[in-house]
Amino acid sequence: MIVTPTGTKPARIVCKSWCQDGDGHGKEMGIEDQRCESEHTHTPLTLEPMWEASDGSWHQQTLDVWTQGGPCFPLAVMIYETERDAVFTLTPAEARALAAQLIAAAGVAETA
Repeated sequence: MIVTPTGTKPARIVCKSWCQDGDGHGKEMGIEDQRCESEHTHTPLTLEPMWEASDGSWHQQTLDVWTQGGPCFPLAVMIYETERDAVFTLTPAEARALAAQLIAAAGVAETA
């Protein structure tokens, strides 16, 4: 279902079921900007040092994960590391392979 919010351009895409906006992204300038994003999950990296923001506040590093896709964006799993401002774009297959490797490594660490 395409929904057109008041005061925006007509929706140009049909949102994915997991899209956090769900409005067809009519607020975006063009089709090349329209993409669905799932909710972001945040995992604190407690063994990493905290980082200082420009306002002098200190923050725990995190890995943020979400899904995105749209007409100009392939379906992908996104990983964002806050302190280094690094974004990694993975295919679903790459994300599953990484998840399996992380689970295996965690198992090895827990048996040590």
